[in-house]
Amino acid sequence: MRPFLLHSILLSLCLPILGISQVGDTAPGFYLELGRKDATHELSFINGNLEDEKDFWVDQKRFEALLKKENPALYQTYINGKYEVYREHQILCGEPCYHSDEFARQSAFYLINGEAVGTSEVVLEVRRPKGKNN
Repeated sequence: MRPFLLHSILLSLCLPILGISQVGDTAPGFYLELGRKDATHELSFINGNLEDEKDFWVDQKRFEALLKKENPALYQTYINGKYEVYREHQILCGEPCYHSDEFARQSAFYLINGEAVGTSEVVLEVRRPKGKNN
């Protein structure tokens, strides 16, 4: 009975270490995807109440500051995920889109501080109008 108890204790002590190793391997991908999802949510967040929007951005900035303090590399990965979505939106939206001043400030921040990662760079397809020569 004693060896079983000893093995159980050793196993329970080692499991958290194994879990930390796995989290470390997947964390960059998780934060890149989280940045993309958050940016997509922010782009679809249409609220006529400017006070609510200001509160939203205060909370968002607080989260980002905490992440930057805890893990600067994961923070940059998160910002890179946001950059990709905001860059695509900037290219596709252009002048016709209207956003609040706070949204414009945040968008500029992500576009300045983020960078494209790997193959997720935005690719535009140029379509030419059909005419006599096509």
